[in-house]
Amino acid sequence: EVHQLNSASLDPSLQKHPLIFVHFDAPWCRQCKALDLEFEKLAALAKDSGVLFAKMDAGTEGVKTLPAFTLYAGARRAAKLYTGEFIAEKMAAWLEI
Repeated sequence: EVHQLNSASLDPSLQKHPLIFVHFDAPWCRQCKALDLEFEKLAALAKDSGVLFAKMDAGTEGVKTLPAFTLYAGARRAAKLYTGEFIAEKMAAWLEI
């Protein structure tokens, strides 16, 4: 399952879920929309991993380069940008799940 988060809900979510993998998107980003199905596939592959999968609006977070996927490990400052291929199995391997 892919959840919807925003700036206000990210920190409380990090308190409940130590790992959150975020797909940043924007309404105008066609490539982001095309990756929605791949991200949902990843969330299904990793449903028992303990990772929360979420989407956030890139504009409200100041993310300028899209598509963007970021792993948050316990805090905003502990974020790591995913730079691999946008394929569910490749992302799962990077997440080590």
